[in-house]
Parts: sequence; C-alpha cells; structure tokens
Amino acid sequence: MVKNNVFRIVKTLVCTYITTLLMLLIMTLLFYKLQINNSKIMIGVYITYVLSNFIGGFIFGKIAGRKKYLFGMMVGAVYYLILLLISVIVMKEANIFTPDSLFALLACVGGGMLGGMIS
Repeated sequence: MVKNNVFRIVKTLVCTYITTLLMLLIMTLLFYKLQINNSKIMIGVYITYVLSNFIGGFIFGKIAGRKKYLFGMMVGAVYYLILLLISVIVMKEANIFTPDSLFALLACVGGGMLGGMIS
C-alpha cells in the first residue's frame, strides 16, 4: 500500500514538473518576444508554481479519491522541497526564511490544495 502510494506521488510529481517545464518555456518565449522586464518574471514564476501544483493536486486527488485537499497539499509540499533541494545543490546555500521562499512555498502548497479540492 505505501509502496503504491509512493509510486503514485512520484508519477504525479513527474507530471507536475513536466507542466512546469512547458509553462516556463512558453513564459520565456513570451517574455523574450514582448521584451518584458525582469521584475515581472517572478510573477510569471509564481503563476507557474500555482498552476503546475494545481494540476498535480488535481491528478493526485483523482487518484486518491479521499482527503483530496490533503494529498494536494502534500504534492505541493514535496514539489517545493525538491525545488529547495535543487537550489541547495546548485547554489550551495538555502535561505528558506526569505519572503520569496515563503511565498513560493505558499504558492506550491496552495495550488496543490486547490487542485485536490476541485478534483
């Protein structure tokens, strides 16, 4: 049972990261073509976090069938932890108590929860 749930979470996270990749590629093309300044890029990144985790929460909510919002929140939290781990590996530091990091956590968990609730 636990092994089956772990596989489902991994499968859902793969879908979520593929969605993130596609959205970031589209956003990059739009920002390049429209010549949008750097200050607006973070808004696009947060929107990407929310929408990607919404889709992940929705998918896992359909799979779980019960306590959907909790499973959606879990997908968002694991997604954020993986992002944090990648940041630590790449930048050799992590400050999780900055406003940007906390907002990213809320965007990921909130998006996953909403997706789970709607599924």
